[in-house]
Amino acid sequence: MKSFKEHLSELKVWMPPKGSGLGISRINMPQVKADDYPDYVKYLKDMRIVFKAKTVDPNILLPIQREFNIQGVERSLNKMAALVPGAKDKSIIISKDNYIVDGHHRWIAYKNVGKKINVMQANVDMKKLLDATNKYPKVYNKNNQNK
Repeated sequence: MKSFKEHLSELKVWMPPKGSGLGISRINMPQVKADDYPDYVKYLKDMRIVFKAKTVDPNILLPIQREFNIQGVERSLNKMAALVPGAKDKSIIISKDNYIVDGHHRWIAYKNVGKKINVMQANVDMKKLLDATNKYPKVYNKNNQNK
């Protein structure tokens, strides 16, 4: 029987059609460094935005990003394959209305292998969550990586 990693080498990766999502360019997507996550979550909590951990079918999720990178998906697939059985992968951040704010490439990876994905779902809709994230003092994107 083949291992998960052996199956990955045979996988033809599905990618969302070019231009899908809400149209936010990849270089303009908000980024928060992993070390800043506790502060980011506190910042959002101070704005009355809280998260609930869930596991969901990736098919219910909606992208806001319009471009996707096959290498990013492949990295996510490889990280998934390297997980120790029973270990949890990093959660993606989604809005109350199921839009992905952070974790598009992990979402595509999970969608490709048909596995449920761990999410942190906010109690607000995408617009409010995205606006709050963009106002976070330590947020950056590919255009302003020096923050």
